[in-house]
Amino acid sequence: MASRASAKLVRVLKSDDKDFSEAWARVCSRGVKAGESIDKEVAKIIARVREEGDSGLIACVKKYDGPSLDSLEVTR
Repeated sequence: MASRASAKLVRVLKSDDKDFSEAWARVCSRGVKAGESIDKEVAKIIARVREEGDSGLIACVKKYDGPSLDSLEVTR
């Protein structure tokens, strides 16, 4: 999958850096907040797919993954 222009670069943390402890603490604390927002977004996706069926799923694929689908095909 191609990266999006708005994607942020990943910062590499090295345990021997002098600011490692502070940087690590920031990384650990952001997970709690991010997890809550992810849970809310997933709940919206599930609700939309339940309500709209395939068309809701196709819309979510377009929103989050980029490509546009005309239909869904499930193989045996």
